[in-house]
Amino acid sequence: NAEYGIVGGRNFGSRDAALESGVASHVVEVFVGPFAVHSADTPCVVDDDEGTRVKCGDLPIGFGTGLRVTVCVAGVCGTSAAPLFDFEEPVVERMSVIHDRVHIFGRGFGPAEGAEAEHLVSDASLPTLKLTIGSQVCANPTVVVPGREISCDYDASLHGAADSGLVVLERRDLRAALQVRQATDIVITAIAPNHGPTTGAFQLTLFGDNFGAMGQQHTIVIGGREAINCETVERGLETLIECDAAPAGVGRNLDVTVRDGLTLVEGSVCSECFSYDQPQISSASRPSTRGGKVMVRGANFGPSFAPKTVLLVRDGVEVECVVERATHDKIQCDAPAGSGDHHSVEVIAGEGDAAQRSAENRAFGYARPDIHSATRPHWRGGHLYIRGRNFGVDADDVTVYIDGEECKQVAIVKSHRNLRCKAPPGHVDGEEHELKVRVRGQSSSKGGHAYHHLMYSNTPPQFAPHSARYIAVAGDPLKIRLPAYDADGDEIYYRARGLPAGASWAQGFGFVQVEYAPPAALVEYPHTEVNVTLEVTVTDGPGHTTTLLDVQARACPAHQDACKDLSCASRAEMCPRCPRSDVVRCSARRPILDPASGACRSAEQVAADAAAAPAVAAPIAAAGYSFAVGQTTRLPLLAADASGAVAGALLVAADSGLVAAAGPQPHDGALACVSIGACDASLPPPPRAASHAVHVSASGAYGAAGVQLLLPTFDDAQDGYGHCLGVYDKASHSWHCADEALRAHDGALLGGAAHRDGCYALMADNCPDHANAAQQDSDHDGHGDHCQGGATGCVDCAGYDASNVNFLRKFKPAAPTNAQDTCAKNQCPTIIVTEAGDEYDARLD
Repeated sequence: NAEYGIVGGRNFGSRDAALESGVASHVVEVFVGPFAVHSADTPCVVDDDEGTRVKCGDLPIGFGTGLRVTVCVAGVCGTSAAPLFDFEEPVVERMSVIHDRVHIFGRGFGPAEGAEAEHLVSDASLPTLKLTIGSQVCANPTVVVPGREISCDYDASLHGAADSGLVVLERRDLRAALQVRQATDIVITAIAPNHGPTTGAFQLTLFGDNFGAMGQQHTIVIGGREAINCETVERGLETLIECDAAPAGVGRNLDVTVRDGLTLVEGSVCSECFSYDQPQISSASRPSTRGGKVMVRGANFGPSFAPKTVLLVRDGVEVECVVERATHDKIQCDAPAGSGDHHSVEVIAGEGDAAQRSAENRAFGYARPDIHSATRPHWRGGHLYIRGRNFGVDADDVTVYIDGEECKQVAIVKSHRNLRCKAPPGHVDGEEHELKVRVRGQSSSKGGHAYHHLMYSNTPPQFAPHSARYIAVAGDPLKIRLPAYDADGDEIYYRARGLPAGASWAQGFGFVQVEYAPPAALVEYPHTEVNVTLEVTVTDGPGHTTTLLDVQARACPAHQDACKDLSCASRAEMCPRCPRSDVVRCSARRPILDPASGACRSAEQVAADAAAAPAVAAPIAAAGYSFAVGQTTRLPLLAADASGAVAGALLVAADSGLVAAAGPQPHDGALACVSIGACDASLPPPPRAASHAVHVSASGAYGAAGVQLLLPTFDDAQDGYGHCLGVYDKASHSWHCADEALRAHDGALLGGAAHRDGCYALMADNCPDHANAAQQDSDHDGHGDHCQGGATGCVDCAGYDASNVNFLRKFKPAAPTNAQDTCAKNQCPTIIVTEAGDEYDARLD
């Protein structure tokens, strides 16, 4: 009988026997399963004389069902053949987490560990206490209050296991599934505070009923996040739940959920009881008009994991600034392109109906326009190009000002970077002007960033490429046409200043023409050349270009020289004479005319230069030579290579050399001139040439002695007997000997007389023993035809003394003969014919 603690059976012994023997000697032990019913305070005794009933005190705290009863009297035990007793079914009323331990409250959990009688345990290796919640074994279980409370280590995995509602308690070989009953519902009536910053970390207090025992831990969930360290406390007569720190989060009108222990308690949700504070914006950085990174600063943006949206509100249109990273007080987002200032930037923390939006503000704006450089617009008003940044993409949003005056026709040349507009007219005065750009109300001049470097420009008109040097000849007006252009397209004008007498100018379409006719008085002899400078200017108003024209005013064209009679003589003539007066141009004091410059050189300087260099067989330089009639004059011929070497000489006898040209003569006496130059290249070279050929011409008539032409031979030989002075005969197209009686002169020169204009050269005489002017050689064997018969005598020397010999006639043999001429120089008889006609042999004289 469980109600009275009476065990019925037999062979328990009589009551008297037990009393007589004493408790100590006649001990009665009763066990229900492994749990002892007897104790020192409440012993069990045989209750009748027949020994069929044992009576005990209160039943022990036990565990299990279907238990057998064991009775031991004086050490002799007997166990019922069938199960006789069931302890009450274990019931779980609630589960809580207290100080990192799971506490299970209820009844029927059994006594403390180790209360079982070891001799009645079938398997002593089994744990004294094992607790399984769901499918998870809860470690280190212990009995806190026998029969009423057990606990084990808390583990986060137990939350899901607890939701299954299955709790199994095992005590050695006894096992029971605990019935989990719904505990009394927790009721939340108020939360303090009912709002707070998104950072959390503030203390939270919950008011209501059924919060459990002191120290009982609770899980408080706000917006899906758990508060920190929430437990039941008593404050005076009130039982509260206090949390050390509310969770971080976002949203408004959020439900507050209380998880009592490990299971959800029905009715523990406080609907829309808590709100996080609204996002607040303190500032926002300014991206360029191209868009870019924006840093929004403020408070209550929520933790990094919370959903956030940043909106830029421009003229009522919302555009999203894509969030890249965020904290409670800073959000970095990527803004789209735009422009302007005082836009609203708004932050939405959370999502759905719980989302919170910051108040409207004017905290956002794009960077102001900034000018880096600008071109110089034309002073009449032209295109102005501006380079900088933050100009945006819409020209309608942009206004440009120059000193407060608007620049029209603004266009975006390159988005955000380059502008173009039509500048108003200005002045090219070197002054700097203020340039300002406004983009949707934002000015580039704000904050001391004004751009004061704009200047108006003008490209001065330019003359087209032209020569700077001109030649004007008297009597032949010079016309200079100067085209000009203006790169800006401005209208251009011309002017000419300080023009000399005889000059005039006229303006045409795109050009100016200057005409200059040098006055005759300006270039009168001896000032035959005068330099004149003409200044001509082209202008478009503020700019101008001036060119200086250097005009050489001449009495004659460049290839001619002026004469005293104002006529012009060609420089191509080496012995030039003035066409009108036939005057020789170089005087006796400066006898040599340089054909390249037209200048006359002094005889002293030429002679000094010639004396310093030996005579060489070289081509002779072209020149003109003036000789005073009546004076014996010798002038050197110079080599054509301008080395200063002597290449020959001219010798004119006093009375018999040259006759002066007709016409007026210079004040220093009658003059005759000889021109020396190169022979015609088409002429054949002289046969047996011994020197270079040279062309000789005279301005006047040749005298009896002619002009003595002195030339060096190629081999420096001074053999006058074996050479002659050859001249080219144009009629017969052949070379003849003009003078066979040559004389040696100092400087290794051989000289012969020229009596007419022509091409001369020294050449070997093909028949030196005979007068042989024609130099005929029919068989081309190098010996003249006159030498073929063999002479019996030869004429040796030639004299120029008229009192001695009228002419020299070489001996002619009486009859032709084929014998070789054996006459040698200075051995053959020389026949002298006197003026009386007598002939005699000079050797016998």
